[in-house]
Amino acid sequence: MRKKRNLLPIICTLLIVAVMVYVSELAHEKEIIFPEIAAIATGALLSPTITWHTDKKRILILIMVCASLGMAIVFVVPGTLWLKFVIAYAVSQIILSLSGTGFAPMVSAIVLPVMLGTRTPLYLLSAFLFTTIILLVRTVFEKTSVCNRISYQPLERQPFVFIIKKIMVASVIIFIAIKTGFPYVVAPPVLVAFTEFADSKSAARSHPFKTVSLISLCALSGAFCRYTITSVAGLPLTLAAVLAMTISIILIYSFRMYLPPAGALTLLAMLIPRAALAIYPVSVFAGVSIFMLTSVWVFRSRAYSNK
Repeated sequence: MRKKRNLLPIICTLLIVAVMVYVSELAHEKEIIFPEIAAIATGALLSPTITWHTDKKRILILIMVCASLGMAIVFVVPGTLWLKFVIAYAVSQIILSLSGTGFAPMVSAIVLPVMLGTRTPLYLLSAFLFTTIILLVRTVFEKTSVCNRISYQPLERQPFVFIIKKIMVASVIIFIAIKTGFPYVVAPPVLVAFTEFADSKSAARSHPFKTVSLISLCALSGAFCRYTITSVAGLPLTLAAVLAMTISIILIYSFRMYLPPAGALTLLAMLIPRAALAIYPVSVFAGVSIFMLTSVWVFRSRAYSNK
């Protein structure tokens, strides 16, 4: 019975990913693929307890607010991609602090549409629908003792200086990455990872080599499955996504680290141009390594604590 319970979160995660990618293929709309679904599933289903300091209501609200703001930046803000990236990241950090949570995936929800230039409302619909499904599944799991119940404790607001330092560091690295033609160094889930690395007490930062290795291998699994299954074998993208997520879940359990950005980077490989697949894992490795080293150097004390 215990093994069946342990398999349920994995099965549900893979089913949700499969449905999302399959719908995107049927509709011929890649923007339906919302990589943070894999991150939310990793933190809310695969992990025995929700990874972030938050609750289910705030997860949905923050995802939708940030996804909407990300699309608004695409439509309204003029200027370069670098400027839009920085604005999106800065807004996400302000919202994160005001929210009283540690729900870092909101960063990707606002930055992803900026990176992709998303203009279709299907992005918002997909984010809402599949996030809701995950949270409903989590609720069922809690009631049936598959997962532990959530105990939400608000976090203190992050100090203004800490927020500014994060924005400044991210801005410099975003500028260099985009200007040198390596945008996936600052892929949205990598910026999520940086937000978590900046907390000196985070589990990810406590194990830097394992963290960088796991995230990079998950990105590699996404790129490899996408290339071999869709480009070489000519098979559906859904198959590539499910196989890649299966590999990533195995890696997550093997490393015993429930890192939401790792899952998101697996699925992001299903969205990027085919020509970028070869450089994608290397870019992600470079990005998380740079942000990890920078975080250790710049952010030496914890920015917030439970109230």
